[in-house]
Amino acid sequence: MMDLRPTSRTLPAWLLLVGGLLAALAVTWRVCAVIEEDALARFNGICDEATTKLRERLESLELIARGGSGVFAGSANVTREEWQEYLQQVGALEIVPGIQGISYAPRVSAAQLDAHIATARAEGVAGYQVWPPGPRADYAPVMYIEPLAGDNLRVVGFDLLSEPVRRSALERAAATGASTLSGRVNLVQATGTVHPGWSVLLVVPVYHPDMDTGSEAARRNALTGWVTLPLQMDDMVPRVFAGWDKAEFFELHVHDRVEAGASTQLFPRDVVAEHEEPLRHAVRTIDFHGHHWVLHFHQHRDAMPVNYATAWLTLGGGIIISVLLFALALMYLSLRERAQAIAERLTNDLRYREAAQREALAELAQAERIARVGHWKRIRQDNRMHASEGLLRILGLPAGSPALTETEVRQFFPPESVALLDPARQALEAQGTPYDVDIRAIRGDGQDIWLNLRAEALRDDSGQVIGVRGTAADITERRQYRLRIERLGRLYAALSACNAAVYRHTTESELFTDTCDIVVRLGGMDLAWIGITDRDSGRVLPVASAGEAKGYLEGLEISARADDARGRGPTGTAVREGRAIWVEDFQTASLTSPWHARGAEYGWRGSAALPLFRSGQPVGALTFYSQQEKSFDEETRGLLEEMAASISFALDKLDAEREASAYQATLEESEQRFRSLIEQSIAGAFILQDDKVVYANPRALRILGYERMDEVVGLAPMDIVAAKDRDAMEPLLNRLVKSEIDRAEALFSALRKDGSLVEVGVNCTRAAYQSRPAVIGLLQDISDRKVAEDQIRRYANQLEHTFIQTVQLATTISEMRDAYTAGHEHRVAEIAVAIGREMGLPENTIEGLRVGGQLHDVGKITVPSEILAKPGRLNAVEYALIREHAKAGFDILKGVDFPWPIAQIALQHHERLDGSGYPQGLKGDAIILEARIMAVADVVESMASHRPYRPGLGIDRALAEIERGMGTIYDREAAEACLRLFREKGFVIPS
Repeated sequence: MMDLRPTSRTLPAWLLLVGGLLAALAVTWRVCAVIEEDALARFNGICDEATTKLRERLESLELIARGGSGVFAGSANVTREEWQEYLQQVGALEIVPGIQGISYAPRVSAAQLDAHIATARAEGVAGYQVWPPGPRADYAPVMYIEPLAGDNLRVVGFDLLSEPVRRSALERAAATGASTLSGRVNLVQATGTVHPGWSVLLVVPVYHPDMDTGSEAARRNALTGWVTLPLQMDDMVPRVFAGWDKAEFFELHVHDRVEAGASTQLFPRDVVAEHEEPLRHAVRTIDFHGHHWVLHFHQHRDAMPVNYATAWLTLGGGIIISVLLFALALMYLSLRERAQAIAERLTNDLRYREAAQREALAELAQAERIARVGHWKRIRQDNRMHASEGLLRILGLPAGSPALTETEVRQFFPPESVALLDPARQALEAQGTPYDVDIRAIRGDGQDIWLNLRAEALRDDSGQVIGVRGTAADITERRQYRLRIERLGRLYAALSACNAAVYRHTTESELFTDTCDIVVRLGGMDLAWIGITDRDSGRVLPVASAGEAKGYLEGLEISARADDARGRGPTGTAVREGRAIWVEDFQTASLTSPWHARGAEYGWRGSAALPLFRSGQPVGALTFYSQQEKSFDEETRGLLEEMAASISFALDKLDAEREASAYQATLEESEQRFRSLIEQSIAGAFILQDDKVVYANPRALRILGYERMDEVVGLAPMDIVAAKDRDAMEPLLNRLVKSEIDRAEALFSALRKDGSLVEVGVNCTRAAYQSRPAVIGLLQDISDRKVAEDQIRRYANQLEHTFIQTVQLATTISEMRDAYTAGHEHRVAEIAVAIGREMGLPENTIEGLRVGGQLHDVGKITVPSEILAKPGRLNAVEYALIREHAKAGFDILKGVDFPWPIAQIALQHHERLDGSGYPQGLKGDAIILEARIMAVADVVESMASHRPYRPGLGIDRALAEIERGMGTIYDREAAEACLRLFREKGFVIPS
């Protein structure tokens, strides 16, 4: 056994042991210090990384807010739908989670408040109101907020300027033009709910795009509103660190300024009492455009514990080293390995932060791609433009392209854009004045685009301009949309003017000339002309034109014949085939090959020819030319086709008016002949109205012994009746006047002018005279009782014939009041007779159809003529008056003793099988057969003919309607007979 006592022999061993132990203790102490330093470095690295994440999140939110500001600055009137579409396209809520909402608050003065509320309500925000109430000089009500759901609904209308902290942030942003964070606030969304946590607003000002923003005063003057992002800290901060495995190593307190305290704390909401002194503490600051956030990081002893195993191993190793040098070497190697591991861990942490930075840049690039926005920077020292991937994409350059020189940049802008941009650039570089311009550019692939360029100066610490940075947004689609809206506006104005011309002009020449002028002046075409086809030669002859290029028409020969090369162009084809022809490229289209050289002289790019119809047949064409490419999109074609249809309607209208004038003259001539017949009749005729005689023909005057009609007019009926017969005649006349009976016949003694008596017979019926109720009667001298029976029958037949003519007079007067539909009753009667014969009905029934057709609309005599001839659609009251004509016709005809159900035909001709008709809503067999036939004939004639409020729809449309309602609306047998007549047997509606 070795002697361990310190002797001179063992002294070196003891010294070595003591030295080894002391060295082990010294090394152990140093290892503990290294572990502590490493833990502190790791904690500081985590704090730096957390600060970077929070700062990057704020910068991402600022980019989104500035994109929203660009939307409102780029358009004078951004609708709620455009705001929603922008946020959906950008995908802001998905790209950067944790946003409570993205809102826009316009700057509204007290004088503008009522108009602002009215505008918001007109956009569909029912009950919209600016709150809290109270007079203020300016308001900033939240008008748009997305997502517009849940708690965000409470925010709509809230005045951001009504609360001091928010007002301070909005005014600071307006004055500086920079993004701004507010102090801590309670979100309006949290009102009335359990919604803990302090919040802040990220505010970006919106300025009028055409106003100066070079100074604080100018910026305040140009301010139009603010884009705000409310950030609920207890929601946003955890989302920033969500999924980060180092978030559990620290406790974060965010304060609104350097001093830490309950009044400045933003996160978490409540100051948590610390039960123990934190092991480590770090402070970081985020400077966001002059607004400071102070971050306090606390590491407690139970978080990220420090492993002292190495120190104890070092101590044990030192003891062992003191015994064995081998153990010392082994410990040395172990310490070296652990040191390398520590270095590797630090290196990995650095790489992780670099990857996070790259990810943030990738998200920024993605946001630029979605919003079609790019950014750039140019430092005066190297004078090259460094462009983001978004800007390179807009310019058509490959990703990773090197910085561009001044010469290379200018290649993207045509001379007119350079002339606009250079003064703005010079002012920026000389005085630091920011610019905001919209200019045309040319991509690398030669495609024209429009850009919105914004730039501001980069300055050093002394305030000197050292460079420029800016953004570029592709506004090509927005500009094209605006131009499209302007073009459609002009076309709508042209269509409206054309429709007005249709009703204003009374001659074709005036109409054609005015239409061509409208197409050029309002429709944006360079040349327009109207050609009418000459039936003999087949040539399309110009009759009107407009445009500075009218020289193109000189010597131009167009044909409508297919066998003529000049007839196979757009105009000839349109006339011949009755369809619109559209040519988008005049110089290459085969249709225009005979006129390529001629069109090149005038720069024609597009052309179109629209057929003009008269009575359903093409008679000419409206042709126009444009020097613009792609002039005829779908909406433009529709508007121009409506214009051509209006001209065709005008042609039919002019024809109908000429026919109506001729028919009016015929009616007046017929009425004169009929009056002559009444005046020369061998039977006396009279009219009673308001218990007075208002008319008597010469024969009636002679029977009563008077010479002039004015001697009779105004007499009461009983003044003419002998005293002995008045007791019998007066009740009979009263029953007739009160509609208790419809017709009366009587024999009585009449009192002549000289006081003598004459035996007379009368036949009376109720009717209308000058649109008022009256009694029309025939008077016959029956004093000679010895007249043979056959002579009496002849007189009776003559009386009946004259009575029917009197009823026809009422029909004629009715048609005279509605000149536009003159002849309608006659044509309906002819169609009804033809249908009856096709159905094999007896001749007596067919004759009844003829008479019923001629009288079915007699009730229209009670409808005011201004309603019958109204050129537009009827309102509800006017339509109700029109519907009364069926009942009025029945009232007029029911007292006439026809051998056919004429009054029922007039009453029921608008009834339908399914009960949808009027006036009684009858169904099925409850409608008499004659009325069911008359309904089919009436619909066919009405749809095929012109009306004051529309052109005729044509016989094909009319037959399609009958076929559609066959068996459900219209009588099946009558409908089938009608379809056979027109489609198989060539029946034509008579003139």
